[in-house]
Amino acid sequence: MELITKKILITGSTGFLGKHFIQYLNKHFPGKFQITESNTKHNSLLHYNSLKRYDGNLPDKNFDYIFHFAAVTKAGDWCLTHTGEQWLTNQQINTNIIRFWKEFCPTAKFIGIGTSCSYGDDWRKDEQNYLTYEPEPSLYTYAYTKRMMYIGLEAMNKQYGMDYCYFVPSTLYGTQFTESDNHFIYDIVRKVYSATYENNNNIEMWGSGLAKRELTWVDDFIELMLKVVFELPDKHNSIINIASGQEHSIYDYYKNICKIFNCDFTRIEGNKERYTGMKDNKLITTIPEIKTFKFKELENGLEELVKYYKTIKYD
Repeated sequence: MELITKKILITGSTGFLGKHFIQYLNKHFPGKFQITESNTKHNSLLHYNSLKRYDGNLPDKNFDYIFHFAAVTKAGDWCLTHTGEQWLTNQQINTNIIRFWKEFCPTAKFIGIGTSCSYGDDWRKDEQNYLTYEPEPSLYTYAYTKRMMYIGLEAMNKQYGMDYCYFVPSTLYGTQFTESDNHFIYDIVRKVYSATYENNNNIEMWGSGLAKRELTWVDDFIELMLKVVFELPDKHNSIINIASGQEHSIYDYYKNICKIFNCDFTRIEGNKERYTGMKDNKLITTIPEIKTFKFKELENGLEELVKYYKTIKYD
């Protein structure tokens, strides 16, 4: 894609998606973007005044794009016990960045990230159903903070003509995760590693293993997100699902990772007392360029995860 140098603001730049996004831009579009990072090391989005350092009237801060990746959540059962914290924090973050967009750089295009857990658990997860059915109760608060962000973007567009894209990915995965990242796929890698190399314990699987999850390699998501932003303007100001279509049961993920580690998968033991979340999170996309995209094969992605985690442990 042909681009002149663009000025972009990235919130949550030190998070999983933010890190991969900046590396992707630097690798594939060197010199094409002037990047300004916003993260908890630089400023807190909880305090609106801290955003004034990014005043859009300043020559080097007249942003062309705002990529809003910042959010407060964790995998597992964290959502069950931190409902108030999630609501207060995420609503404040989202309101502040949208207000900043309106007051300081209204001509910028705003790119927001939704969540698959905003969809009703027993319904077809295509874009027209994003606001239609009630989310999974255990994820209700976080799901609604993401829905409210979308409504805020839509409101800015309707009243002020401001442009946005709102992307909903399935569960993103890739390298550069940390020991503290407890998303299910990394949790499985850690458990199987521990069972293989550190002790003789069996491998605890939360729930029966029948729940299904869809994984999308993070760089694939970034590539498609940028394709929509830069090449498909008719898809803007709407909800856009990006997903690989690679949905499998939790139990199958355990078995596949056991195979990569050469670990006996019969050591897997389901604990039905533990939290399991949504029954599935498979997304349906209506955009041909996404539907025909060649996503990274799951087997290759899981092998890269295991290889990366081994480097963490060996180092």
